[in-house]
Amino acid sequence: MLDPKITLLKRIREGDTKYDFKDLVIQILSDLMRSSEVTSTWSPFGFLITHLAPPESPDLLRLHIWPSEGHEKQKPDWPIHFHSWALRSWIIAGTITNELYKVTPYATDGEFVLYATRSEREISTIENTGIKAACSLVSHITYHSGESYYVAPGDYHASRAIEDNLNATIVHMWDRTKEKPNAVGLPNHDDRYTFHRRVTNQNECIRLFGMLQNMLAKE
Repeated sequence: MLDPKITLLKRIREGDTKYDFKDLVIQILSDLMRSSEVTSTWSPFGFLITHLAPPESPDLLRLHIWPSEGHEKQKPDWPIHFHSWALRSWIIAGTITNELYKVTPYATDGEFVLYATRSEREISTIENTGIKAACSLVSHITYHSGESYYVAPGDYHASRAIEDNLNATIVHMWDRTKEKPNAVGLPNHDDRYTFHRRVTNQNECIRLFGMLQNMLAKE
């Protein structure tokens, strides 16, 4: 039987941008809960990341879960950033608001500063580039279960999950560019911040996978 993760990735690559793969996700969650080799880590933005694509895949497929009780975020909490990948996110549970921003580097009157971001294994760091920037909100759109949104490489955005609710997305990332990602920070702060992307234990993963599976099964 074909691995449901591979089937899901294949359908997404073929342009299936509508969320009609709930049964596949439920099957994937069942497999994850039975596996002893699942490794999930916490994002600096407060959600659990589980990789679904095989290691040899040129693109990424990830499951993101925001627990209803919340989770520790990187401090300071600066959520505006861009990816070096093209990204599409399908909301499979809850509600996500995606904000797009116009960021102008080297703005002489800029009230913000750009921080270079880097992730290595279990460590995420942001470092002050010394580049002043202007930043303004362009759009603010809320998406619900069954909807998806796209973020182009280099577009600054911030994704915010509804509080006190379990929220989850399937995220596909492809066509990586050579541009190094940045985040938007504030001046007069430390030059470097580090966030330890704690690896979750199996029981913690099973609890969150089970809660999400139950939510999807009831829809």
